[in-house]
Amino acid sequence: MTVFRSVLASSARVNMMNVFREVVSRPCSRYWVTEERAAIVISSIMRGTYAPLGKDKHDMYMSLYRRFLETRSLCPNLPYQELIFLSVNSPAPRFFLSPSLAKTIINGVRYAKR
Repeated sequence: MTVFRSVLASSARVNMMNVFREVVSRPCSRYWVTEERAAIVISSIMRGTYAPLGKDKHDMYMSLYRRFLETRSLCPNLPYQELIFLSVNSPAPRFFLSPSLAKTIINGVRYAKR
C-alpha cells in the first residue's frame, strides 16, 4: 500500500492500470513468500526437480535462489534455514505480481478498511 500511495501521489494523470504496472515494478522490502515455502522450492531447484508455476512465481523463485547462492557464498558456515531466512528477508528487486493481481490485492485492502 505504501508503494501504491507513493506512485499515485507522484502521478500527474491517473491511469490506474499504469499505476499498478508501476507498483509491481518497484523494489520491494523483502520476498513475499514464507520461509517454509522458499526452503521447499530452493531445495527442489538444487535437486533439479523444480517445476515452474507461472512466470511471476518462476522469476521470483529464481531471483530468490540467486540471492540464496550469494548469501551462502558470503556466509558458508550458516545453516540452511538461516540462509533461507536471510534471503527471504532481503530486499527484492520488484514485486513479483502481475498488475491485475496487484489491483485485486490493493483494492481488497482499500475497500476492506471502509
